[in-house]
Amino acid sequence: MDDGERISRLSEGQKQCLRLVSQLKTSKEIARDLDISPHTVDQRIKVAIRTLGVESRAEAARLLGESEAEQAGIGYQGLVYPSPDIAGHAGKAAHRAQDDGVDADPPVAQGSAHEELAAGSGLEGEAEPPRSRGHNDLNAWQRLAVILAIAFGSALAFGAILAGLDALSRLS
Repeated sequence: MDDGERISRLSEGQKQCLRLVSQLKTSKEIARDLDISPHTVDQRIKVAIRTLGVESRAEAARLLGESEAEQAGIGYQGLVYPSPDIAGHAGKAAHRAQDDGVDADPPVAQGSAHEELAAGSGLEGEAEPPRSRGHNDLNAWQRLAVILAIAFGSALAFGAILAGLDALSRLS
């Protein structure tokens, strides 16, 4: 069975998940985007990997991307990388790519054939702000200082409340 036949056996949900895998999104991020559970995402990807006869989610996403690029008549550019203007995402993308055994290429320039592929496959190029609260950039000593400051402030506030209650009890 050739790649085209195996790809045609994928469900639309599996294809959606693989398209988001090609953007180096985690199962949790894909679940948020599709409004499904991370377990469902993992199951869809697992079945897609088995259907396509590949070894990894990155390879499955690559096969789907190549097939959709071929159908659209454009060349496949590899995995989609976030804009280098978004702080912290380029390094995270490279680490995920290395974990999946994929070579980390530099971000794709605007106006490339890759954007045409994304447009042709239903992946609009709209930039969406990250949904997480961000990464904690404090080192261990800074975290300890913040914890101690919170503990000290809490002790002062508790002492002020006790002093206030003591003063009120003396008034009566």
